[in-house]
Amino acid sequence: MPTFTTPGPIDVNLSLVVANVRITAGERATTEVEVRPGSSSSSSTKMAEETQVEFANGQLRIRTPKNLTRWLGSKTGRIEVEIALPAGSRLDGDNGAGDLDAEGPLGETRYKTGFGAIRLGDTGKARLTTGAGDITVARVAGDAEISTGTGQLHVGAVEGVATVKNSSGETWVGDAGGALRANSANGDIAVDRARGGAALKTANGSLRVLEAVRGRVSLETAAGSLEVGIPTGTAAWLDLDVKNGAVRNSLGGSSGPAEGEETVEVRARTYFGDIVIHRA
Repeated sequence: MPTFTTPGPIDVNLSLVVANVRITAGERATTEVEVRPGSSSSSSTKMAEETQVEFANGQLRIRTPKNLTRWLGSKTGRIEVEIALPAGSRLDGDNGAGDLDAEGPLGETRYKTGFGAIRLGDTGKARLTTGAGDITVARVAGDAEISTGTGQLHVGAVEGVATVKNSSGETWVGDAGGALRANSANGDIAVDRARGGAALKTANGSLRVLEAVRGRVSLETAAGSLEVGIPTGTAAWLDLDVKNGAVRNSLGGSSGPAEGEETVEVRARTYFGDIVIHRA
């Protein structure tokens, strides 16, 4: 198991073919790496043997040769990669297929896998992509771009501007600190709290913002219900359109916002479904 002296956060660069990656970040002054076969097959053993681990100038590089699949033919193996490193380390990774599991605080994280789940705790600015698989992030301390082709997409909190895309599956964001844009072709989108405005759009599914604190909130679906919660003391401008459904607005009338009062502009469109506006 290679061990490197790393008194502070490092940069990690991963270039992998088929691998499950597990990262543990914490208060430590060393970085440890383990690469092992993911199965008992000879192809997995060969892949583990050919994977290179290098560390220099604060950068850890782990690389499986891309042409290794040509050597192995149809019997492509898989490996397991485990990394223990200092908190706040940055990750830039590309993986043909496999999961990423990370515990502990990371710095900026950029990771792409063709197939597999991505699970993170706290991270800095994030750009995460999987062709198919769930994505779960506890907290992003910065901007976020997160995308899955199919799967569940759950983000506990984003402090910055966020763009999330889910072609097919459920999407949930707990607390959006900056402007949020979320799109789906097929699936519900729910936001617990939007503090900087939100634009949600899906072709098939329901859209919900349980608490719209300020800014502009836009919801659009062809088939599904729409729901927006407005905090007490916040004025709301409403532009609602439903073709086949009902509008239920329990806010009551108002002559306009008082001086210093927060305002929310709501634009909601659905062809089949109800629109519900209520106090949060």
